[in-house]
Amino acid sequence: MAHTRPPIITVVGHIDHGKSKLQHALRNMDIQAAEAGNITQHIGAYELNAQYEGMPRRATIIDTPGHEAFSHIRKHGLEIADIALLVISSEEGWKEQTKEAHRLIEKANLPYIVVFTKIDTDRANIERAKQSVLQNNILLEGLGGSVPWTAVSSVTNEGIADLVELIFLTTDVYEIIEDRKDGSVGILIEADIDPKIGIAGTVIVLQDTLETNKYVRIGGSIAPLRIMKDDWGNTKTSVTPSTPVRIIGFDSIPPIGEPVFLYETKKEALEDAKKIQPAQSHNNETGHKDRNIHLVLRSDTASGLSSIEHAITGVAVEGISFIIVKKEVGNITEEDMRLALAQDGGQVVGFHTSADQRAKQFAERNGMTVNIFSTIYELIDWATATSQEKKEVYEEANPTGSATVIRIFEEQPAQSIYIIGAQIIKGRFTVNQNIITRRNGNAVGRFTIESIEQRNAAQEEVSGEKTQFAMRIKGNGSIIAQDTIFALPNMMKNSV
Repeated sequence: MAHTRPPIITVVGHIDHGKSKLQHALRNMDIQAAEAGNITQHIGAYELNAQYEGMPRRATIIDTPGHEAFSHIRKHGLEIADIALLVISSEEGWKEQTKEAHRLIEKANLPYIVVFTKIDTDRANIERAKQSVLQNNILLEGLGGSVPWTAVSSVTNEGIADLVELIFLTTDVYEIIEDRKDGSVGILIEADIDPKIGIAGTVIVLQDTLETNKYVRIGGSIAPLRIMKDDWGNTKTSVTPSTPVRIIGFDSIPPIGEPVFLYETKKEALEDAKKIQPAQSHNNETGHKDRNIHLVLRSDTASGLSSIEHAITGVAVEGISFIIVKKEVGNITEEDMRLALAQDGGQVVGFHTSADQRAKQFAERNGMTVNIFSTIYELIDWATATSQEKKEVYEEANPTGSATVIRIFEEQPAQSIYIIGAQIIKGRFTVNQNIITRRNGNAVGRFTIESIEQRNAAQEEVSGEKTQFAMRIKGNGSIIAQDTIFALPNMMKNSV
């Protein structure tokens, strides 16, 4: 017979709508632990202990990041969760990421509570926020529907107690049971390397009880259940369902989002671990190796590593690919720097981590930069700028044609439009192609060809040494007679 268990809650919604502050407010409801002088540990999830109808109740809240680049982590959170809190700012109402969060909730078939935040601010308008929800076909309780909702301030704590009551009321309506059909006992939601204690992973137990002197396996990684810590850093000898726990002592970095299996002996765990094939590394190497940017990635956690890979490979600059040659949890090492150097312009990227002394010395000797970021925004900006620079270098090194400017027929500087006459040195020029202008060897302008004429007839393309033609161009920079112009390659057309 299946047993009931406490709920697992995930918090989702649009960026800057107050998800993190709401989680902090809920975290602070655990007065008993706070008064005991404990310090919360950042293990990826935490327990909420509260009174409901005169009885002590418990829930686990998954700590999910808010930026779009962490969307795949939020998806994992929704797959684990029993109830979702859909956070909507009472200042702004329904937004684009609210729509995406709601779509994922419905896909996971989760019961959810709409939580209107920031009700303490001058810009708060709860009625307008509710109307924006109704306009997106979510029918709230008291407004013709059955979706529960509440309004809170994470600053003054107004409404937080009501939200906690609503969480446990929803839990009682939807009976939550231990039901892992694959035989697993939980899910791994985070992993990291601590230089003092080794490899650790955060597990949410979903059924059965984890007890010391047993073993767990996650993918091909195993760990003895000798050291288990709760979200306050307290040592645990047994862990019951719906509880987050940090297990210390894995023999390798376990894969996040994977099920946890429990064993009586190390021998049994090892036998099953040997059956697991190591994950294959996939990259997008193209035939144009001078259009690829090779990266070595490091992060402090497995989820962070997964997220920065997701963010970097999502940067779309035409014709440029990022190739991940290595990705690991931990600090940047000299080996990482050597590997990047061997990739002809390879780069090392760290996220919430640091470079050891030997790595720094190697970078200094070889004129390399160690790129370390503390926010996903900085990382994406860097990846975009780096790939754009790579694109421009490739384009200028591989022109499809060159020509000399003979005459400027018309110029409209305010609109950055010019009609010019030119003579081909070699190659070809095509409508909609980008060009650069050079003067005395220096780039002075970048334009797009809007139209081409030859002998008073419109042309899509012109080619041939000493061929003369006119074209209308638009862009930025300067162009005068005797400048040299270069036609830049179509990056997508030439992709392999």
